[in-house]
This record gives sequence, C-alpha cells and structure tokens, in this order.
Amino acid sequence: MSSHTSHQFTHAYYHEMPDGTIKQINPFTGTAVWTPPGRGDKPISNVIPASAKKIDVTKREDYCNFCSVRYLNTPPEKARMIEKKGKHVILKDVKAEELHDTDAEFRRVPNLFEIVTYDYWTTNYDFGMTPENVQRKADYLSSAEGIRHVIDIVDLKLRAANYTDQQIKSISLEEKLKMSNAFFGGGHELIVAQHHYRSKAEYDSELCSSGELTPDEHYRYFMFTIDAIEDIVKANRYVRYVSVFQNWLSNAGASFDHLHKQLVAIDEWGVAIEREIHHFRINQN
Repeated sequence: MSSHTSHQFTHAYYHEMPDGTIKQINPFTGTAVWTPPGRGDKPISNVIPASAKKIDVTKREDYCNFCSVRYLNTPPEKARMIEKKGKHVILKDVKAEELHDTDAEFRRVPNLFEIVTYDYWTTNYDFGMTPENVQRKADYLSSAEGIRHVIDIVDLKLRAANYTDQQIKSISLEEKLKMSNAFFGGGHELIVAQHHYRSKAEYDSELCSSGELTPDEHYRYFMFTIDAIEDIVKANRYVRYVSVFQNWLSNAGASFDHLHKQLVAIDEWGVAIEREIHHFRINQN
C-alpha cells in the first residue's frame, strides 16, 4: 500500500500518481488539470451526421466571406502568408488589385465589427494612426480598385448597422473614407486560415478545424499570429495587452464556420494578468 496521502499532492504543481494519473496545477491561475492514463485511447466518432448536406466541390472555395474567392468581402488585408520558391513568407500591404495574384495560406484582416473600436482609442486617448499606417491607407486608396473596395466594405458595415440605402448614399465619400481609418489603424484583427472544408470533404459537416492542420501548419499559424501581435503593439502605444482567442463555429459566436483567430488590443491587463504578474514578482521561477 502506498504511504502517500492526497494531502501531500495538494500544492504540487506537477505530480504523477502511482496509477499513472498526472495532476497539474497552473501556478498563476490555480487551475487544476487531471490526465488519467488511457484517456487518449477514447474513440472519437467521425460519423457524418444525418443532417449533413452534400457540398459543391470547387477548385477555389466560395462558401463564406473568408474563402479565397471572396477576398474583397473583407476589409483591406494587412498581411498574408504564402509559399514562394519552397519557403513560406509574409507579404504585407497587398493592394486590392493584387489580392488574387497569390494564394494565402493565412490572411490577416481587420475585424469589420470591432469589440474595442478604433473610436475607443481616438476618443479616450486622442490616438491617431502612425505615419506608416497613414501612408498605407494612402497607398491602398491610390487605385480605383482600392477606393471601390474600401467604400464597398464601409457600405456593408453600415447596412449591418441598419442604415437604409438612402442613408448610405447621403454619406459623402470623404466621410466614408474617414470611417475606413478603422481598417488601417484599428486593433481588432482576424487571422483567417485558407480552407473552409478539410481535404476531400464531401459534406458540409467536414469543416477544416484546427485539428486538421499539420504540425508545420500550426507552427506557421502561430508565428503569423505572433507577427500580427507585434504589429498591433507597435502601432498603438496605449495597448497593454492583446487578447488572442479562437471561437469555433456559430455556437461560440463566430460569424462564419471558417477557421480563424481573433486578436483584440486592450488598454489594461485585467484581473487574471494582474494576478499572474503578482505571482511572478513573488516567485520569478
């Protein structure tokens, strides 16, 4: 019989029980996680549900506004990751007329419906776009395609806010271009994956989730996200924290059933981060 008691394991951050159960405690949050042996052997059903519908398979996906055919249905792109000569590289500030020149493995676009809005930063902090972002906006609007794209997206946002067509038409071009500052200087962005459905999908239930990505794809997904976080922080000195989360499917609040992460710039750390910092100051190990 083991001489160990449960009390001895109460404050251990990591412990493996005699039966193989692993108990872990996050030293910052206090969250406890148990991993019983054999749990990973649990069968996972991938049966196609009876409610699933056949999809029309196309060479380039066209199922939602995040799909490759509909690049122009999202606000002006900030960056994309592509494969070039056997290497994966990041292209930034792709113009409207060049969006379909390359196939993006991941795209970084502004969120049309911000949580922490551009107006939040300008009103509360007298924030203004960096010279680099002012120039980026000017470059994007230097072509007819760029202007048309920006105006179309502003109009789309206004319709979603229940503006009538007449009200939208009454807003001047100058005012609409001012509204588009959020696309170039805002701090709420999306990292959108390439595929809507997984490889060889036949039914609408066979979505491309993060579990479908290879380890290398996951790595690039995270590195591309980290690059975006760095840009967000550099562009706004009032940002103290960038929240990154992935709400999967409509039940979690996603607008489209297409894999994406959200990045939201915030001007405070919040209770959880404050607690972590407190613990770190006490014990830097």
